[in-house]
Amino acid sequence: VAHALHRLGLKKGDRVAIQLPNTPLFVYAYFGILKLGAIAVSINSNFKEEEASVLLEDSGSSVWITSEALGVSPQIQRAALPRLEHVLLEEHAKTWMAQDSVRNVVELPSDAPAAILYTSGTTGVPKGAVWIRPARSSPSALPLSSSRSSAGWWLTSSG
Repeated sequence: VAHALHRLGLKKGDRVAIQLPNTPLFVYAYFGILKLGAIAVSINSNFKEEEASVLLEDSGSSVWITSEALGVSPQIQRAALPRLEHVLLEEHAKTWMAQDSVRNVVELPSDAPAAILYTSGTTGVPKGAVWIRPARSSPSALPLSSSRSSAGWWLTSSG
């Protein structure tokens, strides 16, 4: 995921929205964004396109990783989202993800933003809270593998 985002021209500090169901791609995307030094913006998978658009605009996301299974149209109204440059669909992940990866870990200050987590918005428009990177965190040092069973997806780490 980090390599795919790097090929699109993303760099540290850029914001990438993730709106996916509970699948391994969500985890891979999240850690790939962190590895690149970008900022992960989680969007509730139950949000409709109109609700997601509010968070996409508010966060300044230039990339949206999502799924057609959530009812998202790849032809989202981009006129209302001038900073959104790319929509990457889970259904086409094999096309936009590469086997190789960004090997270099991006150096960031300890107070660099890592993610923007939004409130549920029960009393109004959801508000974004910035999560700061923990000191000495390195998502590239966490080898993940996934498997599926009748109980659901399992993500494991040997790190």
